[in-house]
Amino acid sequence: MQLARPIRFYGKKRGDRRTGSNQQGRFWLGLLSAACLLAGIIPLVYILVVFAIPEWRVHHRFVHTKARVLDSRIVEWTNDRFSPEIQLEYHLASRPDDAPLTAWSEYEIIPVHSRGGQHWERAYVEELLSEFPTGSEHDSWYDPRRPERIVLKQAYTWSAWLMLLLPVAFITIGGGGLILVLLTWGKSTERLSAQRPPGMDILQPKSQARGNLLAQFPFVPNPDELGDSPGTLLTHRLPPAKAEWRLFAAAAFCLFWNSLVAFFVTILIQDFREGEPDWWMLAFVIPSLSVGLAALAYVGRLVLIAGGVGPTIVEVSDHPLALGGEYELALSQTGRLHIESLDVRLVCEEVATFQQGTNSRTTVRRVYEQLLISEQSFEIHHGLPFEARARLQVPAAAMHSFQAIHNRVEWKIIVRGAIQRWPDFERGFPLVICPGAATGGNL
Repeated sequence: MQLARPIRFYGKKRGDRRTGSNQQGRFWLGLLSAACLLAGIIPLVYILVVFAIPEWRVHHRFVHTKARVLDSRIVEWTNDRFSPEIQLEYHLASRPDDAPLTAWSEYEIIPVHSRGGQHWERAYVEELLSEFPTGSEHDSWYDPRRPERIVLKQAYTWSAWLMLLLPVAFITIGGGGLILVLLTWGKSTERLSAQRPPGMDILQPKSQARGNLLAQFPFVPNPDELGDSPGTLLTHRLPPAKAEWRLFAAAAFCLFWNSLVAFFVTILIQDFREGEPDWWMLAFVIPSLSVGLAALAYVGRLVLIAGGVGPTIVEVSDHPLALGGEYELALSQTGRLHIESLDVRLVCEEVATFQQGTNSRTTVRRVYEQLLISEQSFEIHHGLPFEARARLQVPAAAMHSFQAIHNRVEWKIIVRGAIQRWPDFERGFPLVICPGAATGGNL
């Protein structure tokens, strides 16, 4: 009889390595991130509904009128707290010839100001009511939806608006954690190392040969800035040209923009439900909503590419490369995909930045391209990455890597894939090509 394998809640040490369940760790991270996201959404909705939207409506929707004080009283609440109420008589601005309305007014639109606030003691309420003697007239604002709702003061609760930063922070952390879990789910530590941003290998010793190379060619980019990651198939692993910061930046913009749109959509829906649509706001919301949906679609596409396609690993037999040198290149593509076409190319681009009036413009021109790998119509199964190798011949007469203030010559490996029922993807891996023999890594 086969015994069930026990679930470990701790790592197991093997020599200098400590192993554990990455999937379990990511599961708990995802659960914690979801809880953090929920902990931000609930107070965000509460603050918007109780504070932000009512105060915004008082300033932008309530109608101004003159009201005459008929009576006043002090209402006692729990814990010896009090609130003022004032009886007002006023005319509707839209019907000035009709009989006046009479209503008991709260001083402000937010009940929390007058129901439980520590500063609302009886002496303070009496002093406040002394400013509204019977028969006096005061500026006031009433709700056109409910004319019997009238206030004597327009004010913002800035502490509540500042409190919006707290749930937004929770939403950002929770959303970022969920994106991280999605991007790393089902990927081993070795595969994740391929997505490490360049420059993270700060403990790797820098060779004397590279130091001499930089001293000899000061306009050649420092290859150490691309990172010094050892490969598993060949000597050096190239870092991706663009890390996943683009996804996080797009997600942050999408969250911020759609939160604003949701705020105005909520107000617009309330206007329509009560039969008083604001057509100017509708004209503003429709294009804003389109931008929000486009941002959401863009983030979804980035998530599909980053999380579904899987990491692309490119390794070379040496780095930096030398003009005229011949090297070996290895490609590893993970995922669970049906690839229609996959091309790997060595390209060289000239980048020029110049001033045109007060604007700064950048032009990019591809001056060299070499096809290294071309595969058509094949399957990649989960846990079985597609691997291929090729010879990389650097042309001897080409321009080496160059970096100045306004001009650059950039060499990179471009991996472009077309996937069935999936967004196409393109990933770049920068490398440095030096004049002459660089490191002696030629094949």
